[in-house]
Amino acid sequence: MRNYRFVFIVLFFVFLTGCTNERVETLPDSSPSAISPQEKQLPEQKQRQKQQDNNIVAQTSEVAVADIVRQIEAVPGEVGRAGNGTIISVDLAKGRSSVSDEVLRTSLQLPQLKKLRVAGGTITSETLQLIAKQTNLEELYLQDAPICDTDIAVIIPQLSKLRRLTLRGCNNVTDSSVETIVSLPNLRSLVFIKMNLTRQGLEKIVESKKITALDLRQCSQLMQKDYSLLIKMSQLTDLKIAGFSLVDDSVLETVSQLPKLNGLTLEDAMISPEGFAKMTASPTISEKLTLLVLARNTTLFDAGLESLKNIRRLKRLSINDMMITGEFLVLLAAEESKRPKLEILSLEKSLLTPEGAAALKHFKELKSLNLTGTVLSQELVEIIATLETLETVNFTDCQLDNKMIETLRSMKSVKTWILK
Repeated sequence: MRNYRFVFIVLFFVFLTGCTNERVETLPDSSPSAISPQEKQLPEQKQRQKQQDNNIVAQTSEVAVADIVRQIEAVPGEVGRAGNGTIISVDLAKGRSSVSDEVLRTSLQLPQLKKLRVAGGTITSETLQLIAKQTNLEELYLQDAPICDTDIAVIIPQLSKLRRLTLRGCNNVTDSSVETIVSLPNLRSLVFIKMNLTRQGLEKIVESKKITALDLRQCSQLMQKDYSLLIKMSQLTDLKIAGFSLVDDSVLETVSQLPKLNGLTLEDAMISPEGFAKMTASPTISEKLTLLVLARNTTLFDAGLESLKNIRRLKRLSINDMMITGEFLVLLAAEESKRPKLEILSLEKSLLTPEGAAALKHFKELKSLNLTGTVLSQELVEIIATLETLETVNFTDCQLDNKMIETLRSMKSVKTWILK
């Protein structure tokens, strides 16, 4: 009896053990060590697939951008890139180019533009208003565009980062848009060239305390007396004005009262030698001005430019398309202690003589010389070649022959040549 009981117990134990082992084998093990090699590959495959998808998107984007660039360059236009290759500027106003509505619309697909230049008279209002989506813009230039006050009201308020705005020949923009423009929080430079700006619009501009650079060239609706309003803009550091019937000695009296002015451009003006001398002797101009640009001033010649010696801090001087021979350089160099310490000199379309060129040796700080459009002789070239401080020279359209070029190439100090 005992033997039967023992056998029964053993068999029962074996039965239980078998059942327990079967259950252990059928239960799933959720521990990491139990994941199969195939299952391990799944996350890696997904990661690789995701990377491949990203590459496809990037390649597609690059193809689209390349096509946009081709259309821009065909205008012809230019693009500018940041250090990482991102396109941040588009220039569709090069030379005499005029962009089509389609190309501008395509260009505005580039999402990170900081600078946009556009010239074209056939652009639709709908396309122009797409500029409002370029909220990173810091500089906007529109030339001969059919933009109107309604477009300005749509575009400008969205461009809160805009620092420089240029409107040139945009005749449908009136004084009504000025208030919207000057309300931009970061606007520092405002350029109105050949615009229908009147005294009413100028009154709104001069109320701004943020604009430090102002260009009002060829705004023919302004009168001489209107420029007196500029006195309110005591923060101005750069001013450009032009117009034979607009800029005269009375306007220079106003200019002389701007306390922070260090850059001044006077084009197509009727300035007398006496009025110019009075301006240069004023405390503001004589102590502050570092840049002066004169162009097509028909009543100002070499003798009248002798008063430049009054501008003690003058570093950059540009005289374009005026009847000067360079005699004023001789007059300025006569007193070493009073001559301007010019570093950049431009005498475009001048009548430079050997005597005027020879006087340049006294300007020992001179690093850049631009004689574009000035006809040079071998004698002049040989004098210029003796200047030892020049680093940049521009002799575009100077009618140079091979011998002249060879002579100029002997200048060892020059690093940048422009010989066209």
